[in-house]
Amino acid sequence: MSAIPLIHSPAHEDAPSIVRPAQAAAQRLPALPDVLAALHAGSLAPHAFDHRAHLFAAWSALLRYGVVEGAARFRPALRAYTAHLQAADKYHVTITEALLRLVAAALSASADSEGRWQAQWQRFERRHAALFRSSREVLADYYSDACLLQDEARLRFVPPDLRALPPTALDGPSME
Repeated sequence: MSAIPLIHSPAHEDAPSIVRPAQAAAQRLPALPDVLAALHAGSLAPHAFDHRAHLFAAWSALLRYGVVEGAARFRPALRAYTAHLQAADKYHVTITEALLRLVAAALSASADSEGRWQAQWQRFERRHAALFRSSREVLADYYSDACLLQDEARLRFVPPDLRALPPTALDGPSME
């Protein structure tokens, strides 16, 4: 276990350093996992990286870095993972982008920053259970199958053909 850093008070440079109990307790809790690094490294088991795990990776990136930067970091991490699996053709730009936007919209609707990340994730899952159906089911309200099956949708973000996605900070030109 690493040493707990001491908190210095600049007004009392000669005073002994102190660690506040709440900060010390927070430092003993597990940190939000760096799922993006695991994706880049290809260290996640393919059988365990299901739809829920995709959503967790997106949620954790958006939570850690904010919506725009988190999405910008998530996309190449997922691409790297599919390349590591020698399945780069499985990466679908429109599905990835649409799900990122739905997670971002759900995060902004929740505005939940209370408690440990594990509790935040559990609340997110409960509040937004509809996101945890299959990707196709989640996107069926927004995209027809014909739209998602287009080669163009696999290669670049195609706006929904049935209903607009909720507005997020990701609106505008795609970052692909």
